[in-house]
Amino acid sequence: MTRTMACSKFQPLLLLALLFCPLNLMAETTAKEQRHIYVKQSPCRPPLFVFGASLLDVGENAAAMPGRSVSEFPPYGVHYFGRTAARFSNGRLLIDFITQGLGYGFVDPFLKSLGSNFKHGVNFASSGATARNSTISGNGTSSLGLFSLNVQIDQFIEFKRSALGFKDPGYEEKILTEEDVLEGVYLMEFGHNDYINYAFRDPNYSADIFAYETISYFKKALLRLYNEGARKVVVMNLMPLGCAPGVLGYIKPPKELQDEYGCLISYNNMVNLHNNHLSNLLKELRLELPRAEWVLFDWHSVIENAIRHPTRYGVRYPLKTCCGEVGEYNFEWTSQCGSLNATVCEDPTRHIFWDGLHFVDSFNNILGNKFLQGKNLIPKFLIKESCKISK
Repeated sequence: MTRTMACSKFQPLLLLALLFCPLNLMAETTAKEQRHIYVKQSPCRPPLFVFGASLLDVGENAAAMPGRSVSEFPPYGVHYFGRTAARFSNGRLLIDFITQGLGYGFVDPFLKSLGSNFKHGVNFASSGATARNSTISGNGTSSLGLFSLNVQIDQFIEFKRSALGFKDPGYEEKILTEEDVLEGVYLMEFGHNDYINYAFRDPNYSADIFAYETISYFKKALLRLYNEGARKVVVMNLMPLGCAPGVLGYIKPPKELQDEYGCLISYNNMVNLHNNHLSNLLKELRLELPRAEWVLFDWHSVIENAIRHPTRYGVRYPLKTCCGEVGEYNFEWTSQCGSLNATVCEDPTRHIFWDGLHFVDSFNNILGNKFLQGKNLIPKFLIKESCKISK
């Protein structure tokens, strides 16, 4: 498939997708405390199990249906990889900075068939995925919306079953163990496609009902993961969708519908409602299932702060894409990033957004550092110390 063909088929759907720490052990440790220390007193290197959509997809959809997404064509990926890397960015994603910061390099997608190493975890994230049991396309021309949250949990369960039953010699360094499943960190990012593709496309939707339904899918998924052994779960809240240039450029809202920073008020009100429900859900789970850690990664606050105070982040164009064409937001439906008419900005680091929804490499770096440093994680959670758990 040529680039032109892939882009032309993808354009009507792009917005839908958019839309070691060594343990510092004290010399005088009691016998009781010793039972809480990670085996071998080695650097804390928990595997990562990643569930999400395009903001975390490192090649899952490209492996399933190659050649059908603009993320597989230039200029995606070129500023870091020097080539396309099936990521919706000019370089790395948030999850790449997390795994690189842990010393893992890049964690492979579940469906990568050649050269995969799953010792440090596996990424199930699928571009266009929703929390609810639905898909966006499925007509064979686009790889968007292939694997919903429920399907990704099914994939994890199958992966776990196969990995724990894999006994062939020589593969010990590439396959997870039962201890890895218990020690692993489960990272989940879902919801933006649910609202962009369904709620916001229905003029009569009920915000309260839709948010409640969406969160119910989160709860079912989290309980399934818990029953499969997950004990350290980090859930990301929704980014401020009303500030995404893909939303603003598509709707072109009048000034009276925007806040003082230029963001669409109604969309962000919906996002805030969702995020409040999600925060409450995690509080409930902490009470009901105290054996597990239920952590919120509030990246919404980081993104919102960067949009409101861009100079603090070295940003000059907070609501404008780096890759696109013309207009107030450098986003037009018919000439999105990856199309033949799109152009690339001179300095991506002066932007937050690479395309209509996804971030540039430099801003993903900021988000990744926040995560690794334990910032915006509620309650406090340091992944580099997360192996110190009670057995």
